[in-house]
Amino acid sequence: MGGFLRELAEAFSNKNEVPPEMIANLWQHPEGRKWLDKLDDKDLETYLNQAEQLLDRLLHEKEV
Repeated sequence: MGGFLRELAEAFSNKNEVPPEMIANLWQHPEGRKWLDKLDDKDLETYLNQAEQLLDRLLHEKEV
């Protein structure tokens, strides 16, 4: 597996360690925060899983 894909797989395997500042940037954006509800751990896990699946699908489309 290439360096990029290895790092990507490692990032998703450590998804329970999402830095709070990554999420905090969303809440600080004046337009973004009015559309967002507070995320609990279950919501965050769901969104990360969806992002992982979407990214996997998009990367595999490029291989074809």
